[in-house]
Amino acid sequence: MRFLSFSFFVFAFLFHLTIAQATEDETTEIETDETSDTESSSLRIGVHLGGGSYVIRPPQDENGEITLLSGSGFSGFGIRIAANATLDIHSLLRAQVEIAINRSQVAGFAEQDEVRRELALCLNTLEVPIGLESHLKLGSLELRGAFGLAPRFVFHASVDEDTQTNFSTEEPSPDLRTKPQLGSYIGLGSVISVNNMQIPFGLRATYNLTYPNSTKDRIDGSSTENPGSYLADTDWTIVFSVGFEFFR
Repeated sequence: MRFLSFSFFVFAFLFHLTIAQATEDETTEIETDETSDTESSSLRIGVHLGGGSYVIRPPQDENGEITLLSGSGFSGFGIRIAANATLDIHSLLRAQVEIAINRSQVAGFAEQDEVRRELALCLNTLEVPIGLESHLKLGSLELRGAFGLAPRFVFHASVDEDTQTNFSTEEPSPDLRTKPQLGSYIGLGSVISVNNMQIPFGLRATYNLTYPNSTKDRIDGSSTENPGSYLADTDWTIVFSVGFEFFR
């Protein structure tokens, strides 16, 4: 809930700035009504490449509950490739949709008697963010803020174990399972325009709204010795990206 509240605050702040600019430029806007109408129907198509931090936060397990790696969290690096389309629906707002592929590897570990056991989850995730984007023009520079929902699905997952520092086989590596998840995202960025092409730079944070908080809900097994399968997905991603956009 804190993430959603912060997202709405940032988006509302940017929206307020764009309204303020529109009010100040009211006279100019009246003179350029026809131009604005033309721009309001413009479609932008883009490709973005980025990388950043992917995290599975430590589970909130109570004493005596099933756990994995002594309740370790997972974190690591990943890359994101996306194709997006945005459509001006108002002088201040755009609707946007993306199709993105995330490839990440996150690792968690536990230590026992100076012996370290590490598990690495390799995840390939399909994501389809849908949302709104607010923008503010400052000369040739454009500032952007975006907010929306991101349905996602891990279509390939594997687990690697560091056997050189493995514990005894009392706690076997779990199998992995996947199911559709729903994320919420907020993005901030800027754009440099060159002729009919734009070069966007952006930072996006995505929170998985439906990923379970506890190990017992992530694992469908009955005990640490029989963990069953582990629900594979990340619940936080923070990615910086750069790309190209074309519009007409």
